[in-house]
Amino acid sequence: MAQAIDYFNPKDIHREYIFPDGISKLILRKLTEGDRKAISASSGKVEFNKNTEDFKLNLDSENQKVEAVSRAIVDWSLFTYVDGVQQPVPFNKHEVKNLVEKLDPAIIDSIYGEVVSMNAWMQGRMSKEELDKRVKLLNEQLAKEEDREKKENY
Repeated sequence: MAQAIDYFNPKDIHREYIFPDGISKLILRKLTEGDRKAISASSGKVEFNKNTEDFKLNLDSENQKVEAVSRAIVDWSLFTYVDGVQQPVPFNKHEVKNLVEKLDPAIIDSIYGEVVSMNAWMQGRMSKEELDKRVKLLNEQLAKEEDREKKENY
């Protein structure tokens, strides 16, 4: 008998990101719908001008990038130097925020690229299964519309 999938506690899909030094690394996870909502919320703000009744949408792709990277990092092997002695950096939310604020933007861009590659929805791509479902639904709608048109023409 097939075993049901636990959709409330999905098995994370992980990928390693190796830093340019070849030693330091991050463990990244595939993002969830909750992450997508938070990333979307961090990327823009709507302002309403009562006098002109105009809406203004401020999009901040850098905030979106930092939010996505921060949410994707689930562990790491990173080091800092204290008095010339290499010390491991403990993994926690505070240190993740610290890291993304201090990293070279080129490295953030590289990590973000890895996160995007793990999440089809960030690429505007759909899986083959999603595309098959869409095609099936569209074919059903097309058949219904063709039937309706036939009935109207007789």
